[in-house]
Amino acid sequence: SDYQQNALVASFIRLLRHLCLVVALLLPGFFVAVTEFHPEMLPYPLAISIASAKSGTPFDTSIEVFTMSVVFYILTLASRQTPMMIGHTVSIVGGLVLGEAAIVAKLISPGVIVVVAMASICSLAMPDKETYAAIWLWQLAITIYSSLLGLFGLLSGALIMLVNLSRLETMGVPYLEPYASPRSQMQDSFIQFPRNKMKFRPFYLKPKNVKRRQ
Repeated sequence: SDYQQNALVASFIRLLRHLCLVVALLLPGFFVAVTEFHPEMLPYPLAISIASAKSGTPFDTSIEVFTMSVVFYILTLASRQTPMMIGHTVSIVGGLVLGEAAIVAKLISPGVIVVVAMASICSLAMPDKETYAAIWLWQLAITIYSSLLGLFGLLSGALIMLVNLSRLETMGVPYLEPYASPRSQMQDSFIQFPRNKMKFRPFYLKPKNVKRRQ
């Protein structure tokens, strides 16, 4: 638990986890939007490198990203259904073998493998498998929007996701707490203050005694 660690360490881990969430959700869609709609945004050497690696592959970048995202998710599910001793080996070795075979066969470009693998690894930084599944579904939705409308689709998909999350509640508590409340307690959000600085219990839980025990 974050509360059992030093406040600086816990804050760094929380910030890193938030960064992984953003990368997992937006990186595949951003890659599709930039390569297919806005290549002028890329530095010239990088654009040439991506174009040369893409030559010879039969599918659009959006189809490649979508396909590899599904493949990596299936590998992750398979690793969780196998004994723990070999489960991680299944996902890692399976991803490496399939990725290398797809590149050699000229079915998938190397850039797509790197982007999807990075997004998949970042999504695994989330604490439970239900969150991982939700991130994967929104990642696919944002990628589809990006493949249709470019960066505008990327932003539209992200806004639709935020609007949807802002309407959800869990046992009467808004899903985006503590960020959604006018009385949000930011000392226990994406950063964690020292315990002696957090003097009040979360307001969104409506506690009878608002003061924490020190």
